[in-house]
Order: sequence, then structure tokens, then C-alpha cells
Amino acid sequence: MAANTKENLRISWFLCNFLVFLAFQKTRVGGEMQCVKTGPCSCEMADGSGGIDLITLARVGEPMVYDEQGRDLNFYSFNPCLPFEEPNGIDVCANVAVCMYREVGGVDTYYNCGEHLYSDFVYNNDTGYIDLVYTGGYELGDVRHTVIHLECGLIFDLDIEGYQEDTRTVVMTMATPCACVTGCEGFKDLSAGSVLLIIFTVSLGFYFAAGAFYLHTVRDKQGRDMIPHLHMWTELLSLIRDGCCFVLGPCRGNNPDVLYSQYERPSQYERPEYDGPV
Repeated sequence: MAANTKENLRISWFLCNFLVFLAFQKTRVGGEMQCVKTGPCSCEMADGSGGIDLITLARVGEPMVYDEQGRDLNFYSFNPCLPFEEPNGIDVCANVAVCMYREVGGVDTYYNCGEHLYSDFVYNNDTGYIDLVYTGGYELGDVRHTVIHLECGLIFDLDIEGYQEDTRTVVMTMATPCACVTGCEGFKDLSAGSVLLIIFTVSLGFYFAAGAFYLHTVRDKQGRDMIPHLHMWTELLSLIRDGCCFVLGPCRGNNPDVLYSQYERPSQYERPEYDGPV
């Protein structure tokens, strides 16, 4: 019996960790892979497993991210698929994908850090992710690059690490469902409520698995006693059953007053009647 309990516990623990992995996994591409470019911000995996398409993130005529400060304190504007113009630096940042500006000698200076015409998808051996790489500034003879590490995630997040002077490269990390190799198809209708439901389900599974593990290893509990807060869950199920019977009782022709008296529980803290002298 004890051996079976331990085996069930190990299986539950594995399943819980697997669910957490699936829910929050940032999709990696196993081995040496290629994502063949099919557009300014889209590519198809060479093995046919899917593709990446960022078009739903793009904005028309304006950047998706405008003048956002990076960790290096420079400011960046970025639009993944469609070109935009920086109003104050239109002589440099016109029809670009990435534009950087910073103050040099008291003057705001703009830099073309990438154009959609010169974009490519590159497999990153160090991280195991696909990188979106932009290059810009050829016409001005001032070439710079932007490398965006694409991570598959449920919620959009952009981390701008900043500009590296030695390589003349802007480095960003962008997490988005559209960076998954299955594209945005599985996530386009995913609402905030759905995300919360996924998080709740995974958290509930983790709660039961971690609670059972603790009760078994620390308190040496066995069987149903390994369920965390067993008394609370038992009482909750009993109350739900009583509530359903009370609500559905009149529909079955029962007297609500009689039903209430059946399910009413006297309080254990009720004060006894006083029979002493007044």
C-alpha cells in the first residue's frame, strides 16, 4: 500500500511539473533549426513544424513601441512588420523598423538601427531561440543592427537591453504568443480570463501535488490524509451539496421552510440560555 502511494505521488508530482512546463514554457527549437523568411516579420520552419508571424503586432503608420527607454537609458521606437517615420528624426529614421535616439552634446541624435528590407531570421545556438535580425543605415554609410530574441509566451513583454557600441547592435528580447512556432492561431482568441483560468488550473494542481508531497514526507501521512486541508474540502463539498438540495427542493415540491430547518447547522459558538437569578 505504501509503495503504491509513493508511486502515485511521484506520478502526480511529475504531471504537475509537466503542466507548469506547458503553461509557461517559452518554446525552444530543438537542435540546429532554420526558419525560412517568408516576409518582413514572418518565417516558416524548415522541418515543417510551423512558423512565426508577427503581423498582428504591427501598427500602421506608427511604431508598436514609441520612445521606450532601454536599460542603457537610450530611447527606442520599434515596429516589427511595417515601416514608420520618427517625426523628429525623419532625415535618419524614415521607413525603418527600429530607431534609436539619445542626447549627444545636448542635441537629440537619431540612428537608423534596422529596416524591414534587410531583416532575417537566425537560429541562436546559445539560447535555442529564433532571433529576428534587422540591419539599417546602408544609404547613409552608418550601418547598425538590431537583434530581437523571440520567445514564445502567453503574455507580451519587451525587454530592451540596449545598444552595444562594439558591435553597433541593439539587443532586445520579445516574448509574445506570435513568436511560437505554431503562430498566433492558437492564441488569437485567448482572453485575459482564459489566461487566468490556465494559471488557476496549474496553480491548483501544484497546490495539491506540493501539499501531498509535504504531508507525506514531513508528516508521514498516507492515503486520503495526504490531501492538503482535507477537512476544509470535505466541508466545502458538503455545503455545496446542501445548497443544491435547498435550491432545487422547491422545484421538486418540497417546503422551503422545512428544507431550511433540515440544513441549518447550529453555531458551536451559540451562547447558552441564562437560567440564574435576574
